[in-house]
Amino acid sequence: MAAGLLSANLILTAGLLGILKNRRFLLVTLLSIEMASVGLYSVLLQAQVISGQELFVVLYFLVVTVGTGVIGLTMLTGAVFSFKSDQLKGFSSLVW
Repeated sequence: MAAGLLSANLILTAGLLGILKNRRFLLVTLLSIEMASVGLYSVLLQAQVISGQELFVVLYFLVVTVGTGVIGLTMLTGAVFSFKSDQLKGFSSLVW
């Protein structure tokens, strides 16, 4: 159990550090957000299993995570279609 919780915390920390460090490309930022979400999902799952509670909260979190992933993929597709790049430095409110 402790090894699973340690690896879940490691995934969560790596995802959060990726968000803070790699903000140059939209794809890398979205992947870091998904990595942090998977790490948080693992932490929640481990906590629910250890405490013996119901797992419905974890399933709701998983549905919300999938929804945010779909929204991010839609943003990425729209950005690449409009700007021909996923670099975040090219996005500006003056372009619109």
